[in-house]
Amino acid sequence: MPPARFLVFLLAGVLLFFGVGPAKAESAGLLVPHIWEIPDGAWVKPWNGACEEASIMMVNGFYLNSPRTIVSRTKSKALMSPLFAIENKLFGYNTDTNATETQKIINDFSVFEAEIVRSPTLADITNELSFGHPVISLHYGYDLNNPR
Repeated sequence: MPPARFLVFLLAGVLLFFGVGPAKAESAGLLVPHIWEIPDGAWVKPWNGACEEASIMMVNGFYLNSPRTIVSRTKSKALMSPLFAIENKLFGYNTDTNATETQKIINDFSVFEAEIVRSPTLADITNELSFGHPVISLHYGYDLNNPR
């Protein structure tokens, strides 16, 4: 198993590969598997708030050396579902966990560790990517005016 490395969180609410196809992830040179946030194609609970869970499982797959593929919708559901139960037990909910809560899930239940970096520069992010560390960027998706 590769050594666990850390993630950089950009403050604000979670997006790494939200709406980004597999080819764009490869442009950073990181072979991160793509997990479907909305595996059934419907924006319904719990999947309509599963961006944190999908991002965690994509990076977890990266550190487990999962092949760089688009993970099936069925397997995406199976990978994310246990995280909902963990979040419900720890926080009483599983939607829109903040950076600290997401970091706890990562550090306690994945093969890698997370570090929160508030207001990182583009150079900070580029540096992490150059060292082969995936980056999860937190955003409030509705403010991005993304139709997805």
